[in-house]
Amino acid sequence: MGSSGIACGGFDFCIMKQMAHKILVVDDEENIRLILQQVFSEYSVLTAMDGETALHLITTERPSVVLLDMKMPLMGGLGVLAGLKALPYRPLVFMLTGESDLDMAVETLKMGASGYVTKPFNVERLKAMVISALAGREENQKISEKPWKVKKKD
Repeated sequence: MGSSGIACGGFDFCIMKQMAHKILVVDDEENIRLILQQVFSEYSVLTAMDGETALHLITTERPSVVLLDMKMPLMGGLGVLAGLKALPYRPLVFMLTGESDLDMAVETLKMGASGYVTKPFNVERLKAMVISALAGREENQKISEKPWKVKKKD
């Protein structure tokens, strides 16, 4: 197992596989960006302090995961989430918010978010959610890439 608890063919292979994933942290609070950069240090971490920059980075850098603050000046998390619908590429998105609002959580999930996390959050739990979601996406990609043979009934 690698340092994150993911089974892999060797430590170096596991780190290379994790570095292949980019994580975009979008929050107007610098301390949140810095903390999450440290928490996900074995990944390639990008940061943005606003939604407009986030959409640009999602388009150009194609992160695997976006950790997205709900409330930011100019364009908040919902605006970014809505903007993702126009893109052919869909990263896994986890909404971060200071408010516990069940209706808003449901709305973001309907809009395509993979999860909804309230601040202050447990960084280890958030990391486990991200790792689990990445593993699930990789498994789904493996399944969809397998050549399926259909046998004809005689």
